[in-house]
Amino acid sequence: MQQMDIEAFIKEREDVRPMLIDVARSIVGNAEEAEDVVQDVMERLWRMRDEPVRNPAGLARVMVRNASIDLVRRREPTVQLESLNALPSAPATENTDDDALLRTVFHLMSQLPDMQQTVFRLRHIEGMTMSGIAQLLGITEMAVRQSLSRARRSLLRKLNETNS
Repeated sequence: MQQMDIEAFIKEREDVRPMLIDVARSIVGNAEEAEDVVQDVMERLWRMRDEPVRNPAGLARVMVRNASIDLVRRREPTVQLESLNALPSAPATENTDDDALLRTVFHLMSQLPDMQQTVFRLRHIEGMTMSGIAQLLGITEMAVRQSLSRARRSLLRKLNETNS
């Protein structure tokens, strides 16, 4: 595939930018953060510009949705503190360990190459099928499986290094 020049990239992405901002705004709740999320995704798409993608608008939408959700999760606790008192008491180490592990896995996921991160998120967080991911990204199912396998191996290796 020929390398995309900057004008073509800008033209193609500017056509979908209003839709992406709407998606981000509906999740993060304000225009300024929505613009930031879309800009970050545009930067990541620029770095991925040489990778063949059948549906760039669909990929951009999924990436904006995921980045928006990540932003909301980072800035807001998922459980209100008042509701914790109503829960039956459980061993604190169990929940703390699970939360710490989840935070570690998400941190390690953010260090994966963009394609591996996208495939991993689509498969394990969004619950998409291999064929659905392949169709969305415009790659073969074999490429999805390979990218997913590499992401899993990398996460496992990094997790083991972290726990060592």
